[in-house]
Amino acid sequence: MKTVSTLIAALVASSNADVVKSGPQELLYSGDTYIYTAPHDTTGAANIPFTNMTVVSYSKKLNTIPEGYSAINIDAHLPKYLVRSHPGSDQTTLKKAYGNDAVQVGPEHFILATSEVLERKAHSCGSLVLNPVTGDDVRRSEMRIPEVSPSTSSMDVKSDYMSEITDKNMESILRMLSGEDPIEVDGSTTKLLTRYSFVDQNRQAAEWAGSWLIEHAACDDVEYQTFTVSGQLTRNVICKKIGKTEPSEIVVVGAHFDSISSANGGDSATFAPGAIDNGSGSATVMAVANALKEHQNGKTIHFILFSGEEQGLYGSTHYVSVAQQEGLKIRCALILDMTAYSNRYFGVIIEGTNDAAIKQLMENADTNLQYLSSTLGSSLSIQHNHRSFGSDHVPFQRAGIPAILHIERDDTNYPGYHRTTDTVAYANFDQMRDIGRVMLGQVMDYSA
Repeated sequence: MKTVSTLIAALVASSNADVVKSGPQELLYSGDTYIYTAPHDTTGAANIPFTNMTVVSYSKKLNTIPEGYSAINIDAHLPKYLVRSHPGSDQTTLKKAYGNDAVQVGPEHFILATSEVLERKAHSCGSLVLNPVTGDDVRRSEMRIPEVSPSTSSMDVKSDYMSEITDKNMESILRMLSGEDPIEVDGSTTKLLTRYSFVDQNRQAAEWAGSWLIEHAACDDVEYQTFTVSGQLTRNVICKKIGKTEPSEIVVVGAHFDSISSANGGDSATFAPGAIDNGSGSATVMAVANALKEHQNGKTIHFILFSGEEQGLYGSTHYVSVAQQEGLKIRCALILDMTAYSNRYFGVIIEGTNDAAIKQLMENADTNLQYLSSTLGSSLSIQHNHRSFGSDHVPFQRAGIPAILHIERDDTNYPGYHRTTDTVAYANFDQMRDIGRVMLGQVMDYSA
């Protein structure tokens, strides 16, 4: 195979290369190869078929190159990259030498994890994905998803439910999730100093959240769905609010609750408050569930807190896999990831694709924001991104389930990302509240 630098140069120079640009990212396609280069953002990679991949990911600048790998410089101002050259390469030595984020290669969830950690929010310089396309591969933009239409909700009733979500109840939940305030679990009082996927406080966070949802959200059942990542046990929390008229139809409202703090040398196992990422999304799911406790939903709602997201979307991938095995009819998935940080913007990005059903979900978010602004009032701005990537909506989309992500517009600008400084001090509870109210409107529309 050509070296990466040679291949990029050839593609850029090629007269038949298709170059798609959106902000800093480029998706290059020529002949049978895709290359994705994103100096600060990897959202465009959703259009790449995830098969037969070689991944080139940013690492700490290397003084020595491990056996089985090669290093390149894309440009003078960029650090070196690690290139995985064969499927059997052992990553243990690499991780010990350069950290867990040095190289993650293998199934597509590993690829997603690497690009997410190293690009989209960490402000690292670009990641490259080389993809020799085989005969059966299709562009993700060609994926066909069944259309889904919102039902008609009573607008007068909707504003009453929206008003149940306040900045104060958002703050209360988030302070408990991120260890600022104590919780009651295991018969005693404790603070959640971390929600890292593989430690006991992750279990405590899950069990506390499940108990909270039973008490405050009128859940008919809470399931702790366990799974393993590299042999280590973790779990999702699934609060099930059974539908009154179409109980077999399911609307998913989800966010990941696990946290990490390794970006500034923190020990995720002992201290990773994860207030913005993703205590804010988890608290929003819980607040929406609480606001809808008296709501008579026609379809079943699964309010889900996923674990294992930071290691590669494991929790949502597992949920989708089990749902497919059990033949569950998931109508759509509405996902939240980082909703509380506001610096340059007071706003939300609705992330989806160009598929008709997903665009309809995105447009429904617009409709609910317009309604919110005209009733309770809101200055929240909204932006669409049609290049899904790197959060828990993606496994649903891959399974052909309409799904979108709600994420703060300042997601790539957050200074506490994956750090021990990710605390409630960064939270804008007014923004968090308004994103929650838009989400609630969507849940009412699709679960009616």
